[in-house]
Amino acid sequence: PHPMACCRRSSGVSAHVKKEISSTLGNLKTIFPMTTVIVLADVSGQILYKEHPSDVDVADLVYLMSSMRTTSLDFAQSAVRGSFIPVVHIKGARNMFSMYDIKGEYSIAFFSAIDALTFELFDTTKADGQMSEVVEQLALVLLNLT
Repeated sequence: PHPMACCRRSSGVSAHVKKEISSTLGNLKTIFPMTTVIVLADVSGQILYKEHPSDVDVADLVYLMSSMRTTSLDFAQSAVRGSFIPVVHIKGARNMFSMYDIKGEYSIAFFSAIDALTFELFDTTKADGQMSEVVEQLALVLLNLT
């Protein structure tokens, strides 16, 4: 199936902003080359951008994003004395789920196809450093929405 990219105009995302988001996310795919599903949503769960194979329903991912945000906030309050956790990586048998906070207002989440050996060799610290630039670029693009 071919990937579908989408931005709903009703969410306030213009074609120009969609193009800027898509361009910025090209950098994400360089950092995480095996990325298969991408969702950018605000904290209320409204999808601003999504890119996925046609057979994938992103509603579950949006729910997971909301759940992970709540869980990381709860964890931060209890375990690290209120420090916010802006990045989450969860590795499964064949995929890695990653989620990055964008200024406390948005989240970008994606799945990367990654096997156990590749994951062992993959430097998430380096990737997180590279993603900080992508997150900053997205934050600037998203300023146009408010």
